[in-house]
Amino acid sequence: MHSPSQLAPLGCKESSTQVALFAWCAMAARFGLTAANDDLSYTVPGYAANELGLHNDAVPELSRLFAIKNEEKGGRIRGALAKAAGVKPGVPDLMLPVPKWKHIDDGKTMRNIVIAMGLFIELKREKPKGIVSELQVEWHGYLHEVGYRCEVCYNWRQARDVLLSYLGRDNG
Repeated sequence: MHSPSQLAPLGCKESSTQVALFAWCAMAARFGLTAANDDLSYTVPGYAANELGLHNDAVPELSRLFAIKNEEKGGRIRGALAKAAGVKPGVPDLMLPVPKWKHIDDGKTMRNIVIAMGLFIELKREKPKGIVSELQVEWHGYLHEVGYRCEVCYNWRQARDVLLSYLGRDNG
C-alpha cells in the first residue's frame, strides 16, 4: 500500500488526489492522526495498530466522508444514461454528513445551534490549477444558502486540513 503523498504527487489527476485523501481519512478514522501522518502506517503491515496504537487521536467522523459520482465522461450515450440516473453536473465531489454545532450558554439557558448541516468539498487539480465552473459556483452558492459549508481544495492535504478544521481538530 502507498502513502497519500505517493498516491497523489504534485500535478496528479483529481482522481489520484481523491484516492490519497480517502486513504488518509481511513487511517485517521481507524488508527488516529498520528498513524495517518506517518508514512510507515501505509507501508509496514501492522505498524499503525502495533507501533502507534497507544495514541488516542482517532477521528471516527472521517469514516462518514463519501464521494459523489456527479459527472460522467465518455460520450453522449454514457452522459445521457448518467443524466437519466440523476447525475448532476456541478455537484461537489465529496460530502461529510456531519453537522457542526455551536454550544450557546447565555447564563440563563444553554442550547446547541447548528452552524453547518455538513461539509461538501470540490477537488481540483493543483497543477495546472483546476477551474471552478459556473455550474459548480451555482451549486456551492445554493449549498451555502441551505446551511452547508462548501470548500474548493487543490490537493489532498488542503482537503485534509479543511476536514479537520470543520471537525474542530488539529492535525496532531
